[in-house]
Amino acid sequence: MTPPGFAIIATVVMISLHMTAPLFTLVGLSYRNLGLGFVVLGVGIVLFSARAFRRLGTTIHPFEQASSLATRGLYRLSRNPMYLGMLCALVGIAIRLGSVTPALVPAVFMWLITERFIKREEKQLEYLFGDRYVQYKQGVRRWF
Repeated sequence: MTPPGFAIIATVVMISLHMTAPLFTLVGLSYRNLGLGFVVLGVGIVLFSARAFRRLGTTIHPFEQASSLATRGLYRLSRNPMYLGMLCALVGIAIRLGSVTPALVPAVFMWLITERFIKREEKQLEYLFGDRYVQYKQGVRRWF
């Protein structure tokens, strides 16, 4: 399964938790529309970051070998802006739902993506790009 698949599953889990076990309200009704802004921002980050990969001619798929190292644009701020965008959208959904149980899911998503994809990708990029990637990694945070 790919990271977008995990994001879709996380969304379904969040909605299910909100409907079956909301516990208590975390975000008041008047602030829930802020969640839509986070969703739009997150989707925009994903699309903008993916476009950078296409411009470099490298793969967007985490299981394929990269041919270029993205270090410009959003990649100057985060080593994983596509994953960060997905996380931002999930946070937006949690805000929109407003209850506490969905708010736990983005943290699980972040941990899962780090363990399942990012650590492996970092090893591969270090192997492929050597010192250039190590220097990039030292200067740019993994998430934000």
